[in-house]
Amino acid sequence: MSKIKQNAPEIVLRDGKPVSVIIDIAEMLKRLEDAGDLRKLEDFLSDRAS
Repeated sequence: MSKIKQNAPEIVLRDGKPVSVIIDIAEMLKRLEDAGDLRKLEDFLSDRAS
């Protein structure tokens, strides 16, 4: 399994205020996958509790 190199996100400022965050696409996909897994776990646990 390959390891994804995690770069620090880049924050884009406009007039001194943050307007955007730039992250690596592979890192973003990994985070979305993790969020989906967490959502499935939460659904499973809520079904067991009822």
